[in-house]
Amino acid sequence: MSTLDEIKEAVARLDGEQFSRFRQWFNERDADAWEQEMREDIQAGKLDFLAEEGLLDFQAGKVHKL
Repeated sequence: MSTLDEIKEAVARLDGEQFSRFRQWFNERDADAWEQEMREDIQAGKLDFLAEEGLLDFQAGKVHKL
């Protein structure tokens, strides 16, 4: 049995309160991982094209105030 299967079984055995606490922990962990990935992508320049696209749209008058 894999670790993932063991985790799935353990999660399935959690009662409502425990599952709620697990879900909160997991969501926070997932958000932290996503933020770290975004930071790394920004530092690596992987998202530079978005800034360039936004500037071009602004210069072309395609941007409107909200």
